[in-house]
Amino acid sequence: MNGPFSLPPLAALVEHGFAPEAVLTPPPGGTNVPFRRVTVPDAASETGDNLYRLAARQRIPVYEVGRLEDPRARALLNGLDFLVAACFPRLLPPGWLAAPRFGCLNLHPSLLPAYRGPFPVEDQLAAGETRTGVTLHLMDETADTGDLLLQDAYTIPPGATVDGLTRLAAVRGAELLIRYLSGPENYPGRPQSAL
Repeated sequence: MNGPFSLPPLAALVEHGFAPEAVLTPPPGGTNVPFRRVTVPDAASETGDNLYRLAARQRIPVYEVGRLEDPRARALLNGLDFLVAACFPRLLPPGWLAAPRFGCLNLHPSLLPAYRGPFPVEDQLAAGETRTGVTLHLMDETADTGDLLLQDAYTIPPGATVDGLTRLAAVRGAELLIRYLSGPENYPGRPQSAL
């Protein structure tokens, strides 16, 4: 998704030589676009630094995917080693989960198994938490329940906002992602049920 949680992981992947073959994002504003490639003029018309602009500068194709079952979207999975999700708002179907050779990775802005679901930052702030973190985990067929790979815990800064805490989680999550991809054999997954 083109937002503050997705940009730092993409920037880190590019910076560390893990540039993705493509970036997938849902269509903006809930539009009903099954599948389309976002062109460079579209990216150039965006204001500020965002996923589209970074991908365009790096010549990484960007696709807006409204229907994961679309054969054009499924074709993008051929030959992948990893699929990385950061704030993708949909569960991946079994065919997607099984496609990448080493699995589908998800960055989640909480210390799983706590605060699963689509609004973990908002939920933690509303609960008055003073500590949080970010988790890199393998995706499975349910939301945020896959095996844990890496976690990073930290104190919530005083006066933190949803946007600020989301950006902090994104930067710390990007670091976890690079650490994992630099040596995945060093980080075997562990079931969340074992915690």
